Amino acid sequence: MLKPLLSVFVLALAVTASAAAQSGPAAPASTSAQAAAKAEVDTLSLLLTLLRERPQDVALSVYPVTPGQPLPAPLLAHNAAQPMPLASSFKIVVLAAYAQAVAAGELDPQQPVTLAEWESFYVLQDGGAHAEALKSLNIPADAFGRAKDGTHAVPLDTLARAMIQFSDNAATDVLLTRLGRGRIDAAVQRLGLSGQQPVAPVSGVFAAWSAPSAAELLTLSPQQRADRFWHEAAQLAAWPSRRQPARIIFTALQKDAALGRQLQNSTFPAGTTADYAQLMAGVLGADTGQFSAEEQAVMRRHLGWLTEVSPENAAVFSAIYLKGGNLDQGVLTQNYALTPSQGPNAGQSIAVSLFLRNLPSEQAPPLQAALNEWMLRLAYDPVAQAAVREALRPLP
Repeated sequence: MLKPLLSVFVLALAVTASAAAQSGPAAPASTSAQAAAKAEVDTLSLLLTLLRERPQDVALSVYPVTPGQPLPAPLLAHNAAQPMPLASSFKIVVLAAYAQAVAAGELDPQQPVTLAEWESFYVLQDGGAHAEALKSLNIPADAFGRAKDGTHAVPLDTLARAMIQFSDNAATDVLLTRLGRGRIDAAVQRLGLSGQQPVAPVSGVFAAWSAPSAAELLTLSPQQRADRFWHEAAQLAAWPSRRQPARIIFTALQKDAALGRQLQNSTFPAGTTADYAQLMAGVLGADTGQFSAEEQAVMRRHLGWLTEVSPENAAVFSAIYLKGGNLDQGVLTQNYALTPSQGPNAGQSIAVSLFLRNLPSEQAPPLQAALNEWMLRLAYDPVAQAAVREALRPLP
């Protein structure tokens, strides 16, 4: 399933030094430094193991960002140009296409969207994201997370926020439909995303995975798969009977688990960490040539939701932009762009993208729990960066 990886967390690395200064007598310098280095590497042990044992299933890009300046060479890069299944990270591209359309006056962010239209793409399987989005808007919902009043309307921009903050798949598909395939494809070209496979509605992906012919997807090109995903999404929207919870649940119970794992790791639209880290750097202010000032403002307003809901993060970071996602059979992705306002890293802007695939099912929970700390250490911790480089060093 595609769902949010996190809600509210405190990115504490930026204030580590000031906190340590108030924590009491320090150990001897050499001892404390060695202990700190060991602890920092230990928190990365799962990632380092993946890099050593399954390097083909990890992609990473870390860029330092100077606002108004072109991006320099990456601090870290591994499989940066290798397309990887994106899970909900692809919604950054949908948001960029939306920002372009709004800035050009082609879409009105205040245009009303009824809940009936919003939920014409709602097929459960989202980890409760849609229900959380409705709850945040004080919209009553039934036991399956569907709005009780389909005539209730919200602004189109509310769906853009639901797509990013809650990772609402139905909201994503409404935006994709309003934008249209042509505008989405044009946005990918304009953004210069050389590793991006064709974007498609999530509901169509899930429907195609559940179809009797699902195995055929493994033999199709990315463009052919996208054609099928768009077709399936249109059918779901047109036929409410296909969105009934009982039918969705029954179909899910009939799935072939092994095939499902293959489909998730091989047929979901893919992209590269180089492309996504550069996108996030552009949001943060790097001169990537991807956004006008108006487009950047839309991107920041939605990708920067965390500081709106978390005073703790707002107090120590002047900017935090993020979006990630996961699929429950081994895909985990995350993208950060951030600037601390306190501590030893104050003013140092960094963009990080980390994509994982084919993860063993037993490793998924601890990997997901460690992901946010990994992102911070990859961005700001020289010990962790050195450990990653060492893990990637070819054996003699």
